[in-house]
Amino acid sequence: FIDENGAVCVCDIESAFGMIQSRISRHLKILKEAGFLRVERKGRWAYYSIRSPLDKFRQDILKEISYLEINLPELNTQCASN
Repeated sequence: FIDENGAVCVCDIESAFGMIQSRISRHLKILKEAGFLRVERKGRWAYYSIRSPLDKFRQDILKEISYLEINLPELNTQCASN
């Protein structure tokens, strides 16, 4: 999502995925500390973007995190039924 949309604020992600702000902020903080994201502050807003260039390993991890975040409810249901 961030890669496709450039720099985004938490509110953009909140609208796109229907997640609560505190959860998004926690994940973004972890990704920032791991070196995946950079933050630019504009007034009271923080805009997150992908650090460039990312090596292939980090790009693959971001894709997997995105997949898991989107599909987690379905994956939990599948695991519970087994």
